[in-house]
Amino acid sequence: MLFLTATVFEQLPAPWVARALSASARSRLVDGYVDNQAPVRCDHPGGESAVRAILTRLDPELGPKLDIIGIREGGIFALALPSNKILLFHDTTSQIDPDALAGLLAHELAHLRHDDPTAAMVRYNGNLGIFAAWLNGPERRQIGARFSGEEERVADEAAIGMMKRAHVRLAPVAALIEQMRISQLQGTYLGDQERSVHFGMADRSRRFTAAAANDPPGLRPVLEGNAADNLFNFCWVGKVLPVEVSTGVGRKP
Repeated sequence: MLFLTATVFEQLPAPWVARALSASARSRLVDGYVDNQAPVRCDHPGGESAVRAILTRLDPELGPKLDIIGIREGGIFALALPSNKILLFHDTTSQIDPDALAGLLAHELAHLRHDDPTAAMVRYNGNLGIFAAWLNGPERRQIGARFSGEEERVADEAAIGMMKRAHVRLAPVAALIEQMRISQLQGTYLGDQERSVHFGMADRSRRFTAAAANDPPGLRPVLEGNAADNLFNFCWVGKVLPVEVSTGVGRKP
């Protein structure tokens, strides 16, 4: 009976299991991971404010409430986490157009609006595995999520509507997603973390490319001037001294 119960439970849809988890249980799935990122959290002055400005422009109600977790790890990656958290890797704030970042953030905001992140973590870990992850709690060093095709479609459609209402250009994020789609086919690494979590890059590329064709002319960048510089420098760790080519010893300024 125990084996049969476990077998049946493992087949339950991930959203059903996610809805059964309390707010404290959801936090426990991610708080240990977040705490362990403390040594590599991005904290350069103005960086978080720049990200928050984009989030608030896209969603004036939810944007100001999110916990923004930038970490100094390479790669293009934005991920909504349970308990209203947004995870960003370094390259996401420094290597892509801020308007493309706005597109990735709009998609994650839509996931949060539809309560998808916990279901995505259940889907990745399995229905039984998610309870093992909960038990592991503060000891967690890694997290994983996998969104379904339906969750991705709904989040893309909501993100496109969000960006249009906020008067943010869609062309930059459409180009970025298409580049990631091509990289996936080529077996290269552009956005590999983003691709591993978010389902159906080909479908996503088609959706955003079609929407970007209707971008009205004259839309201004989502960030300009100091705000754009602050976003770029969000994960900057300070001035790096030049290196002597002959000795490899850092020169004094």
